Amino acid sequence: MKRGQHAVRQRAFGFWLALWLAFGLHCAASSRSLSPAHKASAPLPAYGVVGKEDLLLAQARKELDRKDYLHAMRHYGQAMQINPDHPEPYRGIAMIYWRRDRDARAADVYYQLALARPLADADLHVDYAAYLSMQNRLDESLDHLYRTLDKWPRGENIRSQIALVYYRKQNAAKACQWANNALEHHDHLQAGLLERACGYA
Repeated sequence: MKRGQHAVRQRAFGFWLALWLAFGLHCAASSRSLSPAHKASAPLPAYGVVGKEDLLLAQARKELDRKDYLHAMRHYGQAMQINPDHPEPYRGIAMIYWRRDRDARAADVYYQLALARPLADADLHVDYAAYLSMQNRLDESLDHLYRTLDKWPRGENIRSQIALVYYRKQNAAKACQWANNALEHHDHLQAGLLERACGYA
């Protein structure tokens, strides 16, 4: 078998194995969330609690940043086993499939699993919208951002991301409007976006 074909088969096997694991953990988490006994005896771990899960996630983030995808995948998977309700491992695996393989199908699966977690917050939704924008799925990105803003009116960087998407859609007037709105809400705005958008508006 050629080396390229072997690598493709390995990645395909890894995707289905990871998907099977994630689905099993998703079902387990769902069944626990429906159990009154579980709610009483084992509340969801908070983001601020430092433990093995946090150490694994911190390590996985570093590995993701330096493109050590093999070890990042392993550590995200271990963190997922410890706490299937935490969205970050799913999000991390989604980013691995997108950055390493440009596999939007696999990335979408894991992003949706992340967004379905009880601890999913506005930042995660903005991150997902940015991911959609990177794929030029601009209308989907905008729709998701507007729904996120409805749910989290004070969420950070939602408005600045809306401005960026409108700019990418070449709608300078809307981009300028939302860029100014973002500044009023102290969002982080991409350098030069306000000047570029409002200069063409």
